[in-house]
Amino acid sequence: MTKPSLPPPVNDFGAGWAGPAAAEILPVPRRRTHCGNGHPWSEANTRRVSASGRRQCRACEREAHRKGRLYGAWEKSRAVLYPDWPERKPAILADLGQGISRAVLKQRYGVSLQVLRSLDAERRGELPPPKTPQEKRWEKINRFLRTRSKMNG
Repeated sequence: MTKPSLPPPVNDFGAGWAGPAAAEILPVPRRRTHCGNGHPWSEANTRRVSASGRRQCRACEREAHRKGRLYGAWEKSRAVLYPDWPERKPAILADLGQGISRAVLKQRYGVSLQVLRSLDAERRGELPPPKTPQEKRWEKINRFLRTRSKMNG
């Protein structure tokens, strides 16, 4: 008496675990050709993050920076968040100078603790002055040259 032959085990795709049929049915993993926003992964549009080896889309980065510049500095974004900001700011700075706690000021003026911290740092003169576009460009060039010199020697 011979044992009946059993069919091969079946996976979720309906094909046997082994054999040419499985290769035809199972999806082939493909490398993505576009970022999540639809920009192509080309050499010119791709930046590698050296620490992790991941790719970053340069077009998406530019768009993020553009949106950041759209609102500009904190003053402009605060003016959007708080329409009466020009009247609020001097009062908040005066209260911070008197030593009133940030929790009380948060409730009194309806601003976040982050805004209060940055105003307190501004009041104490701990915030660096904003950099000019030329200074930012020179910093970028110097950073590039430093990383290049580390790579070469």
